[in-house]
Amino acid sequence: MADITESKCRMDIVTLLNGSTLVLIIMALLMVGFLLTVPSTRPLGNRLLAALIFVTALTISVFFYGYFIQIPYALDKLRDDIGILVGPLLYLYVLASIYQDFRLRPVHLWHLAPLLVTLLLFLPNFYLVSSAEQNTFLSDYYTHWEARAAIVLGYLQAIFYILLTFWTLGKAKKVLLENYSDSRLLVYRWLYQLNSLNLLLFSFSLFKQVYRHTGPSADAFNLVRVIMVLLLLFFFLYIIRKALYYPQLFRGINSELRAVSALVTEQAAPVAAELDAEDQQKIDQLRAFMESEKPYLDSSLTLQKLARHCGMAANELSILINHKAGQHFFDFVNEYRIREAQAQLRDPDQKQRTILEILYAVGFNSKSSFNTAFKKYSGMTPSAYRKSRS
Repeated sequence: MADITESKCRMDIVTLLNGSTLVLIIMALLMVGFLLTVPSTRPLGNRLLAALIFVTALTISVFFYGYFIQIPYALDKLRDDIGILVGPLLYLYVLASIYQDFRLRPVHLWHLAPLLVTLLLFLPNFYLVSSAEQNTFLSDYYTHWEARAAIVLGYLQAIFYILLTFWTLGKAKKVLLENYSDSRLLVYRWLYQLNSLNLLLFSFSLFKQVYRHTGPSADAFNLVRVIMVLLLLFFFLYIIRKALYYPQLFRGINSELRAVSALVTEQAAPVAAELDAEDQQKIDQLRAFMESEKPYLDSSLTLQKLARHCGMAANELSILINHKAGQHFFDFVNEYRIREAQAQLRDPDQKQRTILEILYAVGFNSKSSFNTAFKKYSGMTPSAYRKSRS
C-alpha cells in the first residue's frame, strides 16, 4: 500500500512538472511571437528580449519533452549549453532599453565567448564521438572534468553578468537623475527589478545544483524543478505586465551624456562644490525663470532643453544644479511640480479635478512617480494633503 501511495505521489509530481513546463513553453512562444511582430520604434530591444525568453524556455523544455521523446544526445546537450547565453542577452537587453542609440556591433560578439568555451570543452569527448559514447558520457556526467569545469564557468559567468548589469544600471541612474525629469527613471527601476529577479533565479538554480547531489530522493529533486519552473513563470508574467502597463517608458537616454562628476573633472580649473556669489546669482535667476515661465509643466523636460530655454550651456547648467546646488536635476524639477500640485490641490476652483488630472497637468506622467515625489516633499499622500487643506 505504501508503495502504491509513493508511486502515485511520484506521478503527481512528474505530472505537475510536465504541465507547468508546457504552460511556460506556450507562454514563452506567444511572447516571442508578439515581440517579433509588434510594431515598435525600438525593435532591437524587443528582439533581444524575445531571444532571452526563447533561450530560457528552451533550456527548461527538457522537463516536458524529456519524459516523452528521445532526441539526439548532441542536440539535447546543445540545448543545455546555450542556457549560458541568458546573462549576456539580459545585459544587452538592458543596454538596448536604457540607451536610445544602442546598436549591436561586432565588438559585442565577445559575449559569445563563454558559450564557445563550453562547446570546446565538450568537443573532443562528447560532440565528436559516437552516439553510444555520448550516452556513456551522460550516464556518469558529473564525474567528468569537463562537466565540473562547465558548471563552474557557467556560475562564474552568471555572477559576472548580474554584477555588470547592476553596475551599468547604477551608472545610468546617475545620468538619468542629472539630465531627465520624466518617467525614464521608471525604466531604471523596472530593469533593476528584472535583474534582481534574475539574481533570485540564479540563486535558486545554484541551490538546485547543490540539492541535485545532496537531496534525499529523485522525487524531492523533481519538486525543486517544479518550483524552478514556477519561478520562471512568475518571471515571464512580470515581463508581460510591465510591457502591457508601461509601453511608453521605453524611450531610452542619450549614451553620449555623462555624469556631472566627469564634467567637473574635465574642467580646466578645479570646480568647487560650494556656491559663490556669481553662482548664487545664476541660481536665483534660474529659480525666477522656473517660477515665471514654468518649464517644468513640460513632462519631457530635460536638462538640455532647459539650458536652451535659459540661454546657458548644458554642461554649465548641469554643474550648477547637480554639483554646486547639491540637487539632482530630477529632484530640482520635481520640487516645482510638487509645489504646483499643492497649489492646485488647495485651490477650491480645482476641487472637481481628480488627482490623476492634476499630476498630468503639472508635468508628471506616472502616478507612482508623482506619489513618491509628493510624499518625499510634503510628508503625506496627495489625497491626505487635499483633505487636510479642504
